[in-house]
Amino acid sequence: AKDEFKITLITETKDPTSSLLVNTKPGKAEVVIKKKDNQLVVVTENTISKADKYIVNRLVKLVEEEFKRIDFIEEEKIKVMFKNFSSNTERVNFLLSFSNIASSIMFHEADIQSIKFKFDENTEVPELYRDKVDKDLVINFEGKGLQTLTELSELNAKESIFLEEMKVLYKFNFLNIKNGLYKVTFNFSNALKNKPEYDGVFKSAPYLIKTNSVKALSNIENLEKELGKEIENLKLEKLKLFNIIK
Repeated sequence: AKDEFKITLITETKDPTSSLLVNTKPGKAEVVIKKKDNQLVVVTENTISKADKYIVNRLVKLVEEEFKRIDFIEEEKIKVMFKNFSSNTERVNFLLSFSNIASSIMFHEADIQSIKFKFDENTEVPELYRDKVDKDLVINFEGKGLQTLTELSELNAKESIFLEEMKVLYKFNFLNIKNGLYKVTFNFSNALKNKPEYDGVFKSAPYLIKTNSVKALSNIENLEKELGKEIENLKLEKLKLFNIIK
């Protein structure tokens, strides 16, 4: 069946009833496991002796560890929620930090190209924006160089917005690719649609723009894997920076 794995082992155990030191008893351990809800579960198990059963249990643990290592099963990940931030400013700064790529090996340019937010009517909204303070008004800005927007650069404006989403276009170099384009959406899972309390889990969605130099690669998957790793490294860095993880 799909997502099921069958492992069969032929075992040998010393026969304690035999006077001959080299005498062994053959055994067989067979187990079928499958992935369910991000865990490995045993579907069927067929063993002859207690020792074989022990071997099967040990084997399932080893397989699980290996699958985790290759990300077949996601290990429990840190959940960063929209409401976890102590202030609107901190949330804005957290999302903004993904345009800071000083530590990156692959990325050499990052441009904020889209943001989605609401004004927080419980704050001192700058006069310039008072007409936009409406509970149901979600504002989308799209363009280039949005990091210079007042909403993202001035402290009193940052404190007045519920920033829910940001799209960043990264430029990267890889093998023969110069200035490759990788667009990543960072958001809080439509947190602004949740009522009465805005909340949602932080996530990212990448999109590799298939330029001619990307299409010319013999293995695009390998590039996507490397870019994915780079984003995960950025996430770890930012989560540590904002003391979300130690």
